[in-house]
Amino acid sequence: MLFSTALAVGACGGGQSAEPASLHDSAPALLDDEGLPMPTHPSAWPPGVAQDSARRYATAAQAADLRRALGAAVTTVEVACCGDAAVERAVIAALGPAGTLPKALLLEAGDAGLAAAAADRLRGLGLEHVWVVSP
Repeated sequence: MLFSTALAVGACGGGQSAEPASLHDSAPALLDDEGLPMPTHPSAWPPGVAQDSARRYATAAQAADLRRALGAAVTTVEVACCGDAAVERAVIAALGPAGTLPKALLLEAGDAGLAAAAADRLRGLGLEHVWVVSP
């Protein structure tokens, strides 16, 4: 019994990790073990945006990890040019044809300001799992 427990602990990564700490510090997951959004990692904040914002940001790597983990439950919307019309198109695309909110939403844009405005509108509609993907 002790032998099988030791194998199980070793197999699941128990004890000391042989991986350098920097691999774990680079960019954490967007969701915690209970599926709740994690705070924005400092590497995901776009330049010039106050880090006390309620908005959530993700790096491209974090967005890719979320897509791999949740598959079809993640909706990605590109916020294209220009202004208020772009924000409206993004909100409509995020809601989809049935007008229901996706489980998780990633907003991608060359203009982080437009994507942030769309994120704010969607959070106002009740979507909690929305991130602006930093360019």
